[in-house]
Amino acid sequence: MKFVLKRNSKSSIVGIMLACLAFLAAAVLAWDVSVSSLLESLLILLIFLVVIMVAAAVLVALLKLWCYLTGSGE
Repeated sequence: MKFVLKRNSKSSIVGIMLACLAFLAAAVLAWDVSVSSLLESLLILLIFLVVIMVAAAVLVALLKLWCYLTGSGE
């Protein structure tokens, strides 16, 4: 069985973004979440995501360096 990743069309990505914005608006309106605390939480999540991406890039670079130095990447 072959697993293939399908790319989302632009319309589905726009739909996902609109759904996320609607959820955030519902959090502000229905649950009395302040906009400042919502933005603060989103900023913390964004920083966390960037840290994970940088750590993954460093790990990949170190693995490639290890393969190059040991000659096992051939």
